[in-house]
Amino acid sequence: ILSGAALLVLPLIASVAGLVVAAAAFSLCHASSRAMIFGLLSIEVPAHLRGTTLNLVYLPLYLAGIVGPALSSVIVSGGIDVPFIAAGALVAIGGAWVAAGTVRAR
Repeated sequence: ILSGAALLVLPLIASVAGLVVAAAAFSLCHASSRAMIFGLLSIEVPAHLRGTTLNLVYLPLYLAGIVGPALSSVIVSGGIDVPFIAAGALVAIGGAWVAAGTVRAR
């Protein structure tokens, strides 16, 4: 959710220092959530499936690395701010969805 919030404020920032802070906040949240996901997978997945699972985790990331920039190149025709707003909204919604599922699971 914090990653999405950081992306949403990027187009609103008028100074380089503010941009540095927002980009650092996004990077910190993104890196820590990715590390947490890999840590949980390495603990929760049974040992005989762990290698396969951890190898396949990269597939959605690779696909996102192709689809995301291609989609952004189309979306940017609406303005330079639109890809940041769209990405921030999607990340925040995804984070809220995961958070809601975690609360319900308890």
